[in-house]
Amino acid sequence: MKMLKSFEYNVTVKNDDLIVCDHRVHGVKIMPGVTFLELIYEILANEGYDRRDFVLYNVVFKRPVSVSDGYNRKVRIKLFETEAHNGEFNIFADSIHLLNDCETGEWVHNFECNIRASEGHGQDDRIDIDEIKRTALSSEDMDIVYKHAREYDITHYTFMKSLGTVYYLGQTVCAELHLSEKAQDYLDVFVSHPVYLDAATLIAPYYAYLNSESTGMDLTDKRPFIPIWINEIRAMRDLGRKCYIIVRVSDINIHSDVMYTDFYVYTESGELALSFKRFAYKKIRSNELIISLENGDDDTVQENAEKVAASADKAEYNGEDITEMLKSILLEVADGRIKNVNTDETFYDMGLDSGDLLQFVKILEKTIGHTLYPTLLFEYQTISELAVYLSENFDIEPVKAAVSKETTTDTAVRTELLFFTSAEKEQGPFLKRKRSSNVFVCSRNREGISLGRAETDRLFVDAAVNCVHDVKGSIDITDTVDELYILVPITECDGREVIRLLYDISMYILDKKLLNNIRLVFVSDDRGKNASPYRRAIGGFIRSLHKEYPTISGCYIRLEDNSADSIKVSELIAESDLESSTGYHETILKNTRRYAVLSEPVSVHDRAVSAAAGKYCLITGGLGKLGIITARHMIEKYGVKIILLGRRSESDPGVAEILSGFSSEDIRYYSVDIADQEQVEELCRRLDSERISVSILIHCAGINHEAFINRKDMVDINDVINVKTEGCNNLDKCFGNAELEHFVLYSSISGVTGNAGQTDYAYANAYLTAFAQKRNRMVKSGTRCGRTVSIEWPLWRNGGMTMKQEQLELLKKKHGLDLLDDDEGMRILDIALAGEYDNLTVFKCSSESAANNIDSLPELTYDDHETEVPDNDIAIIGIDIRFPGADNADEFWEKLKNGEDCTEKIPMDRWDSSKYTGDGIYCTRGGFIDKYDAFDADFFKISDDEAVFMDPQERLFLQSVWHAVEDAGYTRESLRDKNVSVAVGAMYNHYQLYSKLNSGIYDVGAGGAAFSAIANRASYIMDFHGESFAVDTACSSTMTALKSSIDSILLGETDIAVVGGVNLTIHPSKYELLCRAGFLSHDGRCRCFGKGGDGYVPGEGVGAFVIKPLSEAKKNGDHVYGIIKGIAAGHSGKTNGYSIPNPKEEAAVMDKAIRKSGISPEQITYVEAQSSGTELGDVIEFSSLEKVFSSVEKKGYCTVGSVKANIGHLEAASGVASLVKVLMQMKNRQLAPSVYCDPINPMLNIKNSPFVVSEKLSDWDSTALHRMALINTFGASGSNVSLVVEEAEESTYSAIDGVIPVFVLSARRKDVLRKYAESVLSFVCGNVDDRNIGSFLYTYQLGRELMEQKVVFIVRTADELREKLGVFISNGTEGLSCFKDDGYSDYIEEIKNGRTDLLKGFYCGKKIGRMSVPVYPFRETRYFPERLCGEKHNVDAYTENENDVMMQLLESVYSGELEDDAAYALLEEL
Repeated sequence: MKMLKSFEYNVTVKNDDLIVCDHRVHGVKIMPGVTFLELIYEILANEGYDRRDFVLYNVVFKRPVSVSDGYNRKVRIKLFETEAHNGEFNIFADSIHLLNDCETGEWVHNFECNIRASEGHGQDDRIDIDEIKRTALSSEDMDIVYKHAREYDITHYTFMKSLGTVYYLGQTVCAELHLSEKAQDYLDVFVSHPVYLDAATLIAPYYAYLNSESTGMDLTDKRPFIPIWINEIRAMRDLGRKCYIIVRVSDINIHSDVMYTDFYVYTESGELALSFKRFAYKKIRSNELIISLENGDDDTVQENAEKVAASADKAEYNGEDITEMLKSILLEVADGRIKNVNTDETFYDMGLDSGDLLQFVKILEKTIGHTLYPTLLFEYQTISELAVYLSENFDIEPVKAAVSKETTTDTAVRTELLFFTSAEKEQGPFLKRKRSSNVFVCSRNREGISLGRAETDRLFVDAAVNCVHDVKGSIDITDTVDELYILVPITECDGREVIRLLYDISMYILDKKLLNNIRLVFVSDDRGKNASPYRRAIGGFIRSLHKEYPTISGCYIRLEDNSADSIKVSELIAESDLESSTGYHETILKNTRRYAVLSEPVSVHDRAVSAAAGKYCLITGGLGKLGIITARHMIEKYGVKIILLGRRSESDPGVAEILSGFSSEDIRYYSVDIADQEQVEELCRRLDSERISVSILIHCAGINHEAFINRKDMVDINDVINVKTEGCNNLDKCFGNAELEHFVLYSSISGVTGNAGQTDYAYANAYLTAFAQKRNRMVKSGTRCGRTVSIEWPLWRNGGMTMKQEQLELLKKKHGLDLLDDDEGMRILDIALAGEYDNLTVFKCSSESAANNIDSLPELTYDDHETEVPDNDIAIIGIDIRFPGADNADEFWEKLKNGEDCTEKIPMDRWDSSKYTGDGIYCTRGGFIDKYDAFDADFFKISDDEAVFMDPQERLFLQSVWHAVEDAGYTRESLRDKNVSVAVGAMYNHYQLYSKLNSGIYDVGAGGAAFSAIANRASYIMDFHGESFAVDTACSSTMTALKSSIDSILLGETDIAVVGGVNLTIHPSKYELLCRAGFLSHDGRCRCFGKGGDGYVPGEGVGAFVIKPLSEAKKNGDHVYGIIKGIAAGHSGKTNGYSIPNPKEEAAVMDKAIRKSGISPEQITYVEAQSSGTELGDVIEFSSLEKVFSSVEKKGYCTVGSVKANIGHLEAASGVASLVKVLMQMKNRQLAPSVYCDPINPMLNIKNSPFVVSEKLSDWDSTALHRMALINTFGASGSNVSLVVEEAEESTYSAIDGVIPVFVLSARRKDVLRKYAESVLSFVCGNVDDRNIGSFLYTYQLGRELMEQKVVFIVRTADELREKLGVFISNGTEGLSCFKDDGYSDYIEEIKNGRTDLLKGFYCGKKIGRMSVPVYPFRETRYFPERLCGEKHNVDAYTENENDVMMQLLESVYSGELEDDAAYALLEEL
């Protein structure tokens, strides 16, 4: 493909040209704006370019080109490279009046766009023309379209008028066009022909007019639509004597004065020739503006054109309110024409015109640092509307300080790629000795870090051995006032030892609260050998530590030759005093001379290494963005075959999706953990067996757990480091043979400059550079093959380590740095492959700033695309539910997949429904849970009196919270240092209706039903200290509670949240109310999306789930059920009825949730709908869904369902049921059938929509990386909440290695312990094997509270576990023959004594995956009798005498007179 270069062309538009003579708007001769596209394509062809190789984008029609009698127009078209110099170019078109061939007046800016190289020649799309004509519902002559245009005073005469037929196919229109005889005479002159292009722009407005009900076009507004902007244009083929235009009504979107659409132009044979994506029209404000063009009045738009750039640079958001910022920009654009700003008056009414509005958008873009559509102000026409849009869609943060005039223009400074490499430079003799009384020597032993004071006049070798160490803290170094020098002799060569030393020293300094200026002086004796890369990587760590704690700096001094024997401490101290802006420097001392390790600039040349086609290139981190970019480049540039390595399973559907973008002959994928030497060796053997030899290694893999050093642990640190360091070593050992030609290491400038929060990541990247240098020396000595190069990449725009927009602006303005584009990155790779340097450090910046930037990269927060853990993703790590017919999630799934209706006739333990049919209660069915009044008061140490006083909803939710936390693998103690919140959705509190004060028959207490108590009781028992609240927004209550909890987590106010809902039906007044309102189903069936649905069936349920940030869940090894990608809430506002939804607002909430998730609707393949079984309600919700998915062309790909048909409508707790259903479908990768939906509601347009209702159990197929679902909830009073849920990756579990082989199970009572063991054994038989037994044991060891009754035994295999559990169930602990083990007796003894300190100590620094395992089996004492039978009837309850005894025992426990064990032993005798 020929590379673009700058050019300039001049074209004269004469007043007698047919294009303008035969195209008039309000009588004015106007050149159609799309003619600029034809001119650009003609110029490209004239310059020798293939237009298929390029994409035009961000096309803006700024001002029409008009001519009049006596006047022509000179049009100047310029193409020039953008300021970013990234291969993208701008095209500007300006014009000026010509009178007798002389320029007159001022130049006017008419048109602009961007052009870039296309990744291919576009989509290979065809249409079946015969099929279109055969299936068309009707057709009309094309003149009908021009007639519609004439109604808006847009007139086309013979040359500019296409002939043909318009075919209507329901939601699509196809126009068959051919040229008039007059236009055909010029067919060979044009590439795409302006007649066709202009006709194509007329189809969409006319079709929107015909479908005004669907598109929302205002038929009373007679202002014409004219083109204003196009997002993207691709040209694939020439047009001939005939063409076809396709427009779909689903692609038309009208917002205020702007209309958007897509349309496609096909050749006579049906091949795609042109595609227009997001073509925007705007309505002409007034006829006078067009007429003024004929009079040569260009000043209305152009008078301030020269000031646009200056205005854009001048604008700076300085922390004002958004409205004030917009006012300021408005006044600047108006330049004195507006004195008073009315925020509710349209921009047009205030005197601005289209040119002003486009200028306004440019300034606004630069001010807020976000890219905006040029049409923005045509959609949001007042400052008030615009301010709301900006606040909802962008995070606009104030600039802390005013920026100087010079700085504001920095983004206009030309940027270039600058290259540096590491070099050793002689600096002269040793520095003059420096004495200090605050010099300490560091050593590490089993008790940790210790410091010993050193005398500066001593030789270093003596001081390192003979100093007195502060083992017991006897040396008080916190009182010193000067700088502290800590000498750290380095003898370690192993990476784990070096990084552990760095971590321990850092934590020692922080724990001791040493606030002095501390110099860490690392010293190694490197005589006769090369410095270990593990040691040289210290620089990355210390530079990052310095950015976290500026008082800590350091240096690395390498002693070579005999200087190690003669160097004195004072000389080392003098060397360490050298200043560095990064807080670190590296020096070599040998033969009394000093050599500094520096980064020096180098010149590079564009060239590519020769690589024989068909050779193999192995890329690690292959599924990351950089891996994919690199793979595609290596295939296209060098013709090699690619082996991708990654951590995902080879069966993961997301892998297949990624690989589908390549030819199967060019690429293959293997799931390999490159940090695991055995796995890499196995891969090597596998490739050898297939006779595959790797010629090029590219090590792209990397992860990053960003946090300051005091919040890291060695597990996280080793995870980050090993991927790069051990991965690099393993690749070298297995593939560094005679066949290897190139070994490329993808490093980062963080290793050179450091970055806060990335001590480990910077260390790992610095290692790669040192490794490349060492390995190349080995290549020269003949012990290795293949040249190695480390590329220290800057920030990429589209992959690897990226940053947020506001940080990018800071980078540009303050430091002159910019992001690297893909083509630039691949150019650098080519240079590195063909060059001779060991490493290349790359910056994209202005040359003026280069010298400053090499050692002063600003502190920034990075987003690591390889870890794929976005900041806002929330993990669901624990679940507990009780629904009709199901006591846990697995039982619930069995009911769902079998399509069961779990509703029933109202049971007698609620009330006798036959006695109330005369009171207007026509519905006698519902979904009910078993033993709704059962509660284990003993477990929570709650008295019977208090238990009876508590609302059953409060009791059930408390137990559910306990189970959910257990399911997550945590205990109250383990969460003690976390800020844990509790939120619950609830809406009915009928329990007090049974109070004697309310004419009830039992004294249950009138105050026992406060919603607040439901959440607060759980927080009290669990000892949580975060927010605790109940929510009532009717049927969306749980989801509203969820959104509030997620918001609190994202704000950093909450670490972990427990969220849930509870809903019981315990009094007939509820049915009486709902029946009178007509909400309930007459036939007792909830017909979601089915014909004849007239209401819902109430259902009971309780559930809770534990959520936390996904990044933390991954770090902690949590079992993740699913991921909440985005959640949004809103209200319907005023509608046709208090309980009637607003489809527009419901759609807006769903759309916002999807946008917050960062996905497109097309990625969603399941919707769990609110549908509660009414035909009208279903139609409203379905229309909302159609609006949200309007951009999706595929039909019938997304399944819609509603759980309410299975278990009834759980009202306040319905959100729990919806979410758990989605999670269980994701877990099983199946979609449950919908019941009572056949036949489908005829008012739903299912067949022509993206949706389908599942009528049988089916596989949940998805081509996406992970399955995505949308959940929609609506409260009867108007509160909408929607969320997007993503399928979680498969959990990683641990085998017995690295885990203490001890099983522990405990309970409050012996009988409960046996019952507990039975449920565990049942679970083990189907779910535990030797691959996950380690996680199983770990979860019970530290994920459950130790209670009075215990069973503890040694176990190493799943079979042994099953056997011993069976023995215990049959015979108790006496039957266990292997109760003790010499190696683990201390742990067993500690557990028996109710402590886990040794266990916690053993697992410190280890990462063991948690597992979802059976939770505690609560006793079922019933505290709520069958009231309407007229008698007390407690099942499994205490007698009055037993209750008195129990209360006495409890009082003895509370007073301390009796231990818990003794009390429960006495209770056993009852």
